[in-house]
Amino acid sequence: LVRNASGSATGLTEDAAYHFRVFAENSVGMSPALTTVDPIIAKSPYTRPDKPEGPLLTKIVSPTSIECSWQPPLNDGGTTLTGYLIQRREISRPIWVKAGYVSGDINRCVVKDLPDEGSYLIQVYAENSEGQSLEPLILEQPVKLTRKIDVPEPPSKLDVIAKTDSSITLQWEMPRNDGGSSLIEYLLEMRDKKNKNNEWAQVQILPAITTSFRVSKLDENVYYNFRIKAANSIGYSEPKSLEKAVKPQKQSEPPSMPDKPLQTSNIDSTSISISWKPSLSSGSSDIISYIIERRDALKANWIPVKKVSSNQYNLIITELMEGSSYYFRVCALNEDDLQSEWLELDMPVLCRNPYDVPSPPKNLTVKDIIGQTVRVQWDPPENDGGKLIRAYIIERRDVQRTTWLKEGRCKTTTYEIESLPLGAQHLIRVTAENEEGLSAPCEIDKPLQIDAKDISLPKPRDVEIGKVKGQSITLTWLPATGSLQDKTDSISAYIIEVWDSEDHSWHELEKVDASETTYTRTDLKTDLSYQFRLRTLTRNGRRSSPTRETQVLSLKRTIEPPDMPEALTITDITDDSLTLNWREGSSKTKRYIVEKREASKKMWVPVGETKETTIHVEHLMRNVQYELRVFAENASGDRSTEAATFLVHFKGRQVPPGLCEQLKVKQHSSTACLLTWLPPIDTGNAPIRNYIVEKQQVGRLTWQNVNDSLQTCTCLVNDLTPDVQYKIRVAATNEFGQGEFVETEPIGIKEENIPPSKPVNLTVTDTTYTSIDVSWLCPREFGSKPIKHYLLYQRSSKSGSDWKLVHRVNRTQLSYTFDNLDSSLSYHLRVTAESDAGESEPCELPTAISPKKKPKPPSILDHVFVRTIDDGVISLQWSGLDTDNDIQSEHNINLLGYIIEMNDGRDWIEVERTDSSTRTCTITHLRQDIDYNFRVSAYNRMGQGRSKEIDMPVKAKSPFSKPGQPLGPLSITNITRSTVDLNWSPSTTINDVPITNYFVEKFRDGIWIKVARLPPTSTSLKVFNLIENKETLFRVSAENRFGISEPLQSMQVKPNRSFETKPLTDRDSTAASYFEKTLNHNDFNFLLYHDSPPSTTFDTLKFGDDVEEYIKSVW
Repeated sequence: LVRNASGSATGLTEDAAYHFRVFAENSVGMSPALTTVDPIIAKSPYTRPDKPEGPLLTKIVSPTSIECSWQPPLNDGGTTLTGYLIQRREISRPIWVKAGYVSGDINRCVVKDLPDEGSYLIQVYAENSEGQSLEPLILEQPVKLTRKIDVPEPPSKLDVIAKTDSSITLQWEMPRNDGGSSLIEYLLEMRDKKNKNNEWAQVQILPAITTSFRVSKLDENVYYNFRIKAANSIGYSEPKSLEKAVKPQKQSEPPSMPDKPLQTSNIDSTSISISWKPSLSSGSSDIISYIIERRDALKANWIPVKKVSSNQYNLIITELMEGSSYYFRVCALNEDDLQSEWLELDMPVLCRNPYDVPSPPKNLTVKDIIGQTVRVQWDPPENDGGKLIRAYIIERRDVQRTTWLKEGRCKTTTYEIESLPLGAQHLIRVTAENEEGLSAPCEIDKPLQIDAKDISLPKPRDVEIGKVKGQSITLTWLPATGSLQDKTDSISAYIIEVWDSEDHSWHELEKVDASETTYTRTDLKTDLSYQFRLRTLTRNGRRSSPTRETQVLSLKRTIEPPDMPEALTITDITDDSLTLNWREGSSKTKRYIVEKREASKKMWVPVGETKETTIHVEHLMRNVQYELRVFAENASGDRSTEAATFLVHFKGRQVPPGLCEQLKVKQHSSTACLLTWLPPIDTGNAPIRNYIVEKQQVGRLTWQNVNDSLQTCTCLVNDLTPDVQYKIRVAATNEFGQGEFVETEPIGIKEENIPPSKPVNLTVTDTTYTSIDVSWLCPREFGSKPIKHYLLYQRSSKSGSDWKLVHRVNRTQLSYTFDNLDSSLSYHLRVTAESDAGESEPCELPTAISPKKKPKPPSILDHVFVRTIDDGVISLQWSGLDTDNDIQSEHNINLLGYIIEMNDGRDWIEVERTDSSTRTCTITHLRQDIDYNFRVSAYNRMGQGRSKEIDMPVKAKSPFSKPGQPLGPLSITNITRSTVDLNWSPSTTINDVPITNYFVEKFRDGIWIKVARLPPTSTSLKVFNLIENKETLFRVSAENRFGISEPLQSMQVKPNRSFETKPLTDRDSTAASYFEKTLNHNDFNFLLYHDSPPSTTFDTLKFGDDVEEYIKSVW
């Protein structure tokens, strides 16, 4: 529903066809519909852009990148370009690959990361909000990337990785760029600060696969500088030097890892004990401490626990969380502040309480009933819960009751319950107790009952210990007196019981007949104490209460402590152990206890126990002084009052080194051979000082010294006679002497004549009409003799022409000029190397070459200037090249065209290429607020000449501009229901360009509608045909021959009759503003209102009516 004569339909589907109809409605109803005749298709007002404009220009930026540029499409589809899609394709493959994307205001792109030595096609799509252009702009000819060959970059990261007192080991990395040719070798050089000439001396030429080298035979007190160069087929790179000079020095070494295993013990809920063995080696200095760390099994970080002294090999780790699992590790630290490798637990240890309540006691039995006293006995629990049994609790209860009564508490496994009630049945039980609590109880199998007649049985009297001799004892007593209440029963025997200091309990020893009054025992132990007592036993099996115990009898004998061992000696010394021997003292010894300690420390470390007079002492460190001591111990556990001690400075085995390994020999020349070997596996517990190499002719007895101070495992054996058999041998030496020689099988040196390999990289460096200049590189291999000369050959293209030796040059000369040549002929050229061993294979140019003047790129232009400037457009012009100059005329005549480049403050980019006849160029789509530089250069088939720039940067902005905005405000007066008067001030002129028109518009129903175009002298206008109560905007723009200015806009106004007033009749009509316009009388009429507002009565006058007469008749 709309109130205007226009409307918008939304929510339509693109590319669908629609019909529309319109109804008019008033208070009475709706009119018939006005329907569209043809369907209307809903579609975007914009289209896809055309493809970018050519040409698609390319420039090789590097061996792996190409820069391409283009022009915007002529048709952007009616909307702003959003970007360009750049794709590439190798000519050998059918698939296009995305190579880049740039925004719509950029017309160039660098395609990077291309494999070198390839040919590529490039295409560009333009893109706006509607999509990509249907066709791309495609490069007509593929671009081929070629790899430029040059010397390599210097090697990377030259570092010192090891030092001794006479050598330095260097390491480096390969160059990041080999220059396009594979590396051949490295040249290592050095100089020392004592060298007054400050010259670099060659150390070694190394193969390309080597990235480290040990420089030996250096002075410990001298600083050295080192540098290294890389070489390929072109030549040597710039050198890579050490940052600062270094001098040889002995390297600090860390201690060895603590000896395995790392053990755990005494685990409870908050602590764990760990232990380890000392490190076998302390490194370059003494060990000062061990470092312990822990790690939660569920976490990654290690937490320091403690640092302990070097003689402590265990630690209790506390403050742990119950239920958590932990890893532990230990390392050694020496005085040089170097740590060993970590000794770590393989599996985590769970931190938990290892203790529990004990299991129930076992085998509870009634051992004896004496009167109203019952003696019970039991066995200890199978499991004490990890804690000692503190006590046993004994309880009883009447079978008629449920309540248990506590009888007592004891630490032994027997107990006597006294004063049991007579005639009642009783149950007895025992419970074990430790720190964690009580066990389950253990009960007797069946109830017990005490009869009254068992109480008054007679007992033996006056039990005493009689004769004692050695392990024999005799007991005496008087027989029992008194009668039994049970006349059917009688005394049949006496039971002898014994208590000893080993079991700490009473038990039955023997039964003797009732007629006996003595008893002898001969097998008692001499190291125990004893007590004895007797009971009466009847024929019916009843027993009396025990007699009073005898006094304590001790059979222990006093044993003197043993004498200390004598005559300590050591034998069988190895790398980390020795055997300690001694002689037994005067008294008999059961065993010996051996301990050790470092002489600088206080703590003694157990070595072991033995019954022999010898023991193996392990885990010793070389160059450490140890004190060893031996105690003697007898059978009673008494040690000798003093220990036998022995002080030893342990150096390990002190022997010369073993045999060298893998001795190999290779012929080096006709008079020398190269000997290589590996160091001995057994170095004799000392570093290898040097190697001794000797040679011997087969058949002779004497050996000749070749070198007796070698530090490396290679030796060049010189002064050998060809066709003579030799033996060569090598031996290693250390501080303890010289090891045994290992020698080769007989070898023979043959005379060899090996010519050098061919020279490499023969190239043409320059040509004239009568000469050709060439250069080359020396051969990669010189053969068996040094190179003396290079031979130059030529052969013309005439049929039947042979190779001709032109010249022989010295070995130091690597270039030559072939002169006196005929410019009408082509020539084949080649070079060979010559030594006493012969001539090498030739290195030849791949194709024949004609002598002629070598073409060069064209010369620089004389003048480049800006011809015209407009908004976003700059036109250039330049002068031609000089073709009259004899020097440059040939190059300038063979001109292919001109290259135009632009710089917007960031980088030079190529914008266009013209042919040789075009010396103007127009560059478009430039920004008006940027300074641009331009330069032009000529090019021919030899390349691009030097560029000529414009004199100063320019902006792409026309010196003639659009007019300024009309001066405001745009005032609105004389408002009526359908008209308003507009007034404004004239615009300012720019660069004296006159204003041609004023352009007036009104805004209604969402669009700007043209109202009038006024001459430049008019600055007011009456606007007609406005709709009452309809809000309207107005704007005015100035126009000159370069365009239209920014508009001046009015306030919003709503025409209404309430603003109307009666016209002034006495006003001079000539003072009114007017303009002349030819009108068609069929299209115009006038509405003349009768009354003042708010009148609704008016007359209509046709064109041509007498308006003045009508006004006079009305007013």
